[in-house]
Amino acid sequence: MKRDSARTLKEFGIAAADPCILGTQEPNSRPYNPQLLGKEFAAFCKMNGFHCTFHDLRHTFATMMIASGTDVRTVASYLGHANVAMTLNTYADVDPDAKRAAVGNVEGAFDVDMSSIVEGDMTAPEAPPTPALVFTADQLRAMLAEAERLEAAHA
Repeated sequence: MKRDSARTLKEFGIAAADPCILGTQEPNSRPYNPQLLGKEFAAFCKMNGFHCTFHDLRHTFATMMIASGTDVRTVASYLGHANVAMTLNTYADVDPDAKRAAVGNVEGAFDVDMSSIVEGDMTAPEAPPTPALVFTADQLRAMLAEAERLEAAHA
């Protein structure tokens, strides 16, 4: 692990004792204590007059990645989640603008008024026209079955 860290630090031109690196990679260094990190961050927040936990930074990071369009598998990888279901269960509903845009896309594709399922303004961002989607009856049954399975799982 120390060899990998040394290689990475060298690759990016970062000194091993850089204060922006949690813990150092110097020969006699020890790993940074995560409890100490939490305490120091709490003290920093208190001194600067805002309320935030260190774990809130993780949620903010994930939320911003998803909101910016990063695929969920990549976000799950950064968060260390074993599978994307964990990430989706936690962060899938964080962006109301994305929800409205998605409903707007469905509304345009099927020429159906979907405004009753989303709160607020239904205007989606301007996008090129989407061609109508065509599904077979079997595909629609499979989608319905999956939707029912997901609904039952969240009930």
